[in-house]
Amino acid sequence: MGETRKAKTLTALEAAERWNCSTNDIYDWCKSGSIEGAQKEKRAWAIPQDAMRPFDKKLIREILWQLLELKNGTVTRFDLSEWGIKQADLARYIEPLVDICYIEQTPSAPVAGRTLNYRITNKGLHLLGRTGSKDSGADVPQPLMIGASVAGRFTSQIISDLMGTTV
Repeated sequence: MGETRKAKTLTALEAAERWNCSTNDIYDWCKSGSIEGAQKEKRAWAIPQDAMRPFDKKLIREILWQLLELKNGTVTRFDLSEWGIKQADLARYIEPLVDICYIEQTPSAPVAGRTLNYRITNKGLHLLGRTGSKDSGADVPQPLMIGASVAGRFTSQIISDLMGTTV
């Protein structure tokens, strides 16, 4: 019976390789109960082979990047198999991103011959390090904004003095 159980589980290292993460991530997820069915056997974790990879920031970023690349036409297929996620399970990873407002559903739009029903929100773009055009100055430090303003006024005054006009 031990043989059968072993065949249906993964070690932390095997799960880390399958899910494109570190073994420390696996240990943390096991300890917190994030991996359904994971059990500690003696000194090692036994992870069910069919367990779903938990969400983390790296996975969320990968999903957002792939959606962005799909929209831009740089890839033709949404594929998370490198992260141990089967095509049949993609919806289970997309839906929570709608719930936490990283993406939103849109009317069907043809993209590269396929239909894309999602767009990345400003919150999702911010997670990727890209901000929307409305928010372009939001990440500029306040001292830099003040310095640019002062430099602009100073330059304007010099030009006015040289041209003999007032601003």
